[in-house]
Amino acid sequence: MKVDLAITGLFVGGAEKNLVRLACGLADDHGDEVRVLSLQPFPTQSGRTLLLDRLRSSGIDVSSANLAGLRNFLQSRRLIRDWCSLRRTDVCQTFLHHANWIVPSFSIAAGAQVSVGGMRVAEDRWMRNWLEGRSLRECDAVVAVSSAVAQFTNEYLSIPSSRIETIHNSIELPEAIGQESGQPAEKSWDPKSIGWPPDSIISLFVGRMHPQKAIDDLLKAVESRLPRKEQRLLLVGEGPLEGEVDRQIAMLNDRWQQNLIHRLPWQSDVMSIMKSCDMVVLPSRYEGMPNVIMEAMSLGLAVLSSDVEGSLELLGNDTEQVFPVGDVDALSNKWNAILEDSGLRQRLGRRNRQTVANNFTVPRMVSSYRSLYQRLLGRADH
Repeated sequence: MKVDLAITGLFVGGAEKNLVRLACGLADDHGDEVRVLSLQPFPTQSGRTLLLDRLRSSGIDVSSANLAGLRNFLQSRRLIRDWCSLRRTDVCQTFLHHANWIVPSFSIAAGAQVSVGGMRVAEDRWMRNWLEGRSLRECDAVVAVSSAVAQFTNEYLSIPSSRIETIHNSIELPEAIGQESGQPAEKSWDPKSIGWPPDSIISLFVGRMHPQKAIDDLLKAVESRLPRKEQRLLLVGEGPLEGEVDRQIAMLNDRWQQNLIHRLPWQSDVMSIMKSCDMVVLPSRYEGMPNVIMEAMSLGLAVLSSDVEGSLELLGNDTEQVFPVGDVDALSNKWNAILEDSGLRQRLGRRNRQTVANNFTVPRMVSSYRSLYQRLLGRADH
């Protein structure tokens, strides 16, 4: 098959990682002819080109429309149109809002046999949903990454349920943190690098410093919990709220006269940090299928997530690791229960690892996309 994949950008994120896994799986394992289009300019900073490098190492044609905002919007639209017209593709699959909004009409006009949209998150923004829904209704199908996102797509974007396909995200299964052997895997990140003792019990948050992630709820919950024994909270990420987050962290550390909370900027290899932590916490207000939770599960870690879209599907309706969105008391209580019981952490970690191994592998995801494409192409032939 000739498959075109289009996404807003190729910076390292959950949707972007899964596009690259899909592209490489189609090209490397099935011999499909895959092209990838990034609407935004390619990342150039050291460590941030990992996804771009992986695509190129698989021999996949990667292009950029250099969309950098309204100032060059018309020029970028021409580049997108020209890219779509370079070949008559079998399937054009889009990921994320901007690609969903802009690419399908050009791809269809260029003669793509099948056009498929991709819904990755359930974000209730009226104008965005109206624009995206208007474009996606031209597509032959829309892939949602969770059942909750599928329901959102039907209700808020007015896409018929019959045209929505749920295909979960995936992850490569890395080395577990000693859950089977009883011995810890090698850890490349050292808590001593930020002044923490090696026996620290570390909870990890990874994500944008953005209102979506409810870091204010996280810090309210930790304020009621710390200081306790060797427990620490590490945040990894950047974003518009990072200044305010840093001020709150400094205030709490000053109050306790201890360095118990720390934020690191974006890291190119967050999995090495995750291996050195004891659990992952995600208090988001909305998601689609949280990639950071899947990554933690793949390493055999316990997690604690708000019951946002996709979390219960990932965790198999395991309510021990989920709390209601915005419920700081429930977050604090469940967090405490997991951190205070090492046996519970190990049991949850083993269960999480097995869940990922059974249900969220890359070959399974690639096969699901490919089966959808073949089914739609067969329908198009008739």
